[in-house]
Amino acid sequence: MKRTLSAFLAVLYIASMLPTALVAESRVQDDPFEELEVGFKYFERFIPAYAHLYGGALDSYVDIKLTNPRSESMTVLVQSWIEGLSESFGETVTIEPNESLVVKQSPISLHGAFDENNMTHSGIFHVRVSGVGQDEGTVLYEDSAKMIIYGRRDFVWMDVLNELDNYKLLAAWVTPNAPAVQALLSRAGDYMDTWPLPQGYDGTTLDESGQVWQRLEAAWGTIGEFDISTEDLEGSLKDYEVLSVRTPYDVLAEGKGNWMEKSLLFASVVEAMGLETALIFTPEERIVIAVRMDQSNALYYFVDTSLLGMSRLGQAVEQAGNAWDELKVHLDAEDTGYQWVDLITVRNEGLLPMPDSQEKAGSVDTLVDAPANEIGIHYIYNESLITAFYHLYGNVLDDFVRVHLTNASEDSAKILVETGIEGYSATVASTVVVAPREKVTVRQNPRLNTQAVQELSSRRPGNFFIRITQLKDGQDKVLLSDTVEITIFSRRDFIWVSGFPPEDEYKLYAAWVTPNDPAVEELLRCAADYTTSDIVTSGYGGVLNDEDGTVWDRLQAIWKAQEEYGIIYVSTPVAFSEGYKQRIRTPYDVLEQKSGNCIETTLLYASAVEALKLESAIILIPGHAYIAVRMDQTNAKYYFIETTLIGRAPFDRAVASGRENWEEDKLHFDADEPYYHWINIHEAREMGVLPMPWR
Repeated sequence: MKRTLSAFLAVLYIASMLPTALVAESRVQDDPFEELEVGFKYFERFIPAYAHLYGGALDSYVDIKLTNPRSESMTVLVQSWIEGLSESFGETVTIEPNESLVVKQSPISLHGAFDENNMTHSGIFHVRVSGVGQDEGTVLYEDSAKMIIYGRRDFVWMDVLNELDNYKLLAAWVTPNAPAVQALLSRAGDYMDTWPLPQGYDGTTLDESGQVWQRLEAAWGTIGEFDISTEDLEGSLKDYEVLSVRTPYDVLAEGKGNWMEKSLLFASVVEAMGLETALIFTPEERIVIAVRMDQSNALYYFVDTSLLGMSRLGQAVEQAGNAWDELKVHLDAEDTGYQWVDLITVRNEGLLPMPDSQEKAGSVDTLVDAPANEIGIHYIYNESLITAFYHLYGNVLDDFVRVHLTNASEDSAKILVETGIEGYSATVASTVVVAPREKVTVRQNPRLNTQAVQELSSRRPGNFFIRITQLKDGQDKVLLSDTVEITIFSRRDFIWVSGFPPEDEYKLYAAWVTPNDPAVEELLRCAADYTTSDIVTSGYGGVLNDEDGTVWDRLQAIWKAQEEYGIIYVSTPVAFSEGYKQRIRTPYDVLEQKSGNCIETTLLYASAVEALKLESAIILIPGHAYIAVRMDQTNAKYYFIETTLIGRAPFDRAVASGRENWEEDKLHFDADEPYYHWINIHEAREMGVLPMPWR
């Protein structure tokens, strides 16, 4: 059984006789267009990663059948498109009398339309038939239908294809011409004596010159510079109906990838070098890359890419070579799960790399070429600065900018790297010494100006600058000075971080839990007036299940203090799903403005609870949020509190309502349903998600 269960490629057929209502009133009954019959069938599910393959390696996306029952020919314009995501594809055709004609069309994606499309969602597919010539502009037929659009990274197993042809589809992720791969290829030249890197074969037999091996080592070493961490991926490709697969650009930009994604990255670089390459798939969790030694003999270097970034190329080749005899037996026997996918063959079959425009992933890979014997510079930065997460860069999140310096000369080089965001940060400076023929990575994160961030109420464009200087005893030389535009989000903006694991993404809400904010501390001073002892104590006292009522007493006091502040609940739309952006006021804002929606009142209450050193969890369900507060440190028993009742009901009613919510929601949590999330604040802190430094 596939790991993701859903019907695939349900083909719809819509047949229709042109309604009289769609015909202009001036037409007479014997108008030849009046009885135009139109029907179309299309793939109900659109896969952006295969968008360039429809009508080529794959069938056309839609077949539109036109039937002319009249005695005269008719000429019409046939158009189809995906609403908001593709251009209107138009084709003029003539239908002979009493004949039918099938028009095959496939969507032409709008530039960049799928760049931010990281999740499956619904869409609308349109078909329109219009008159031409004398009837130009008259809509003769128009219909639309619902469809499902996958994320731009999604590999989708197609049941209409056999196992080998499905594996071939993964060749779309081998992207030799992608700018990031080309930049990596240029950096690989640092490992060889020649610049730029040679392409293709040099005519020697069995790589006697060693040039193929040297380039493989260069590619292997360059990829290793990126410190790509390995993520788990269980099973093989055929175990999945839908699998999110990072592009090579995504792997480089995010610094992470599973065994499959790292293999596709290496294959992309090898193909970019003009070397003949094949992907060997196995049922085990690995892909072996076969690189042909020359153009005459069918002999290969076999590379176990599961070792990429963890060992030298020689070890990866030795390990794959030892396994080849067994692999060959399975391939010759055509055993299930063992497939040889030759890239030259699949390219000739029309399985081309996915377009570059679909390879953006929230950061930019920039290469600056330097002449031989000087400093090679390569840097990666984020296109967006999320100020609410600013303090997490370089810890929970990747560094904001990574600069790779390569010294191709015979002398040590002293390099000053300076970065910043104009008007929003101080300049961050690092001085490093790069030894001859060595490489150094500099990681930097902006030090933001508090006042500038506090005054930022919505997202704004900003300028990120980078300056790299070689220091030479008073004769300094600026090697690079760049300024690029980025997007700066306000402290209220919760932004889904590209490439961040969804289960960890939700823990980022804990950044809005701010127990040390002076405004929260003032709320607790007010709460002391409502406790039975007129003081607010911290932590648990060792009593089980809050039998002495001290936890209840303090939680109720927080509630009454909020009532004294005059805080009320306001209903505003909320969304807690992958890919969505959410505006969230800080606890300070809620106290200052005396209002908040469900997530905002929950985060305020959680801030006060954490300030008292009590454990809490934020409960997210579709369209709503509330809080759970642990009764003691031993048992997993909680008070569930519906914070939207603030100003409308007493505390005991809020707890009763919260309990009712949980009794219903627990069934969804137990079933591990999507969009239901339990965010333990203590666990988020242990992960490194600290309170944001802004008010």
